[in-house]
Amino acid sequence: MIKLREAQVLALIKAASGPFIRRLEADLRELFPERFSELGTNGTRAAIESGIEKARGYGMTREKEIAQFVGLMFMLGLEFDRDPDFLWAQRILRNSGRNPQERLAALYLLA
Repeated sequence: MIKLREAQVLALIKAASGPFIRRLEADLRELFPERFSELGTNGTRAAIESGIEKARGYGMTREKEIAQFVGLMFMLGLEFDRDPDFLWAQRILRNSGRNPQERLAALYLLA
């Protein structure tokens, strides 16, 4: 039996997510050119990676859910889920009575 250390598992996950990150980066460049220009390529990639982790923390596991969450970050601000001006968004994100798709739909409706 092969045993992998946590660092190895994380490296495999990161390698597998590369194509998704590149697609998302291209979409963000097209949809949010000003924010993309402000952050630059490296900053955008860092924001995407941060967004993936945040989305997973809210139970979002599908690529579409994660992409929508990152889109909200670019729309509302990279820290919208912690910003006191967006308490309404935080309440929606933490609503355990709704699945991720329902929470995202509510967020987009109000955003």
